[in-house]
Amino acid sequence: MTFEQIYTDLKNNIYKPLYLFYGDEPYYIDLLTNYITDHVLKEEEKDFNLSVFYGLSTNGSTIVDTARRYPTMAPYNLVIVREAQQMRAELDQLSKYALHPSPTTILTVALKLQSGNKHELLKDFKKAVEKFGVSFESKKVYDDKIPEWIKKYLSAKGYTITEHACQMMADDLGNDLNLIVNECSKIIINLPKGSQITPEIVEQYVGISKDFNPFELCRAISKRNKLRTAEIAFYFASNPKENHPIKINAVLFNYFQKLWIYHQLNDKRGQTAAIALGVNPFFVKEYAEAARNFNINQCSQVLKLISEYDLKLKGVDIDQAEPIELMKEMIYKILAI
Repeated sequence: MTFEQIYTDLKNNIYKPLYLFYGDEPYYIDLLTNYITDHVLKEEEKDFNLSVFYGLSTNGSTIVDTARRYPTMAPYNLVIVREAQQMRAELDQLSKYALHPSPTTILTVALKLQSGNKHELLKDFKKAVEKFGVSFESKKVYDDKIPEWIKKYLSAKGYTITEHACQMMADDLGNDLNLIVNECSKIIINLPKGSQITPEIVEQYVGISKDFNPFELCRAISKRNKLRTAEIAFYFASNPKENHPIKINAVLFNYFQKLWIYHQLNDKRGQTAAIALGVNPFFVKEYAEAARNFNINQCSQVLKLISEYDLKLKGVDIDQAEPIELMKEMIYKILAI
């Protein structure tokens, strides 16, 4: 089931006896777990019928014993297991329970993973859950999908956002959905519904400079505007904590990778190119202009250079170099290509 399907069922009071929410994107895991915790039972029913466990301080037997209880003057016995990735003891007990779950209990297990990691609960327990309940994997949103995610999130809240403002937030905040939601909330509480969010508003409430950010750096470099590039690089050097070179490096790599792809497109028209690049059609014209300043071979050289400096910024094969100085050095080399 998708997140939307699960969330709709929960809002319609359609419950399953078992839920397993897992993956490397905690935002959806927390959203679903919190909804079940807050809405399945009335406040007066929670004292005797809501049990919350944390993986580090519990085990499978304790959870199963609690899940086997009958509800007291309530429709459900609600058992929540948070941070289940920290569980180590008696995990097989959960798998056995999932094969014969109590019909009056709702057991919800939230398991947050680092990208690429696995957990023992994803073996037998996951298979058992899927027979009687719901298993949902919460995956990280790819970087190139973040602008669209931001627009959809704000639209659901009753706001619109300009393309530049959206890209500013995406480049600066990355794909941490919890961070994005927190920053969006700073805007939402200060603006009436129906407002359009501009770069000036993002600067005012989120603190991302509309003139000095990774997005503007990419634009300056792509135009080979040495003066503007130097201004932004100097600003970053003056504010290294807010503009970490590794983050800036990632944005630059993503930009020139898209530019490299653009060169190879047979159809470079707006909508077709936008789909291939994973960007809004609004930005295709900028890639077309950048392509006149950096040919495909130059793009390849830039990508290789950025990759080399990414290793240096992470301390590989280099001794005691200031990251911000490495970033400036890399930027000047890009302009020289």
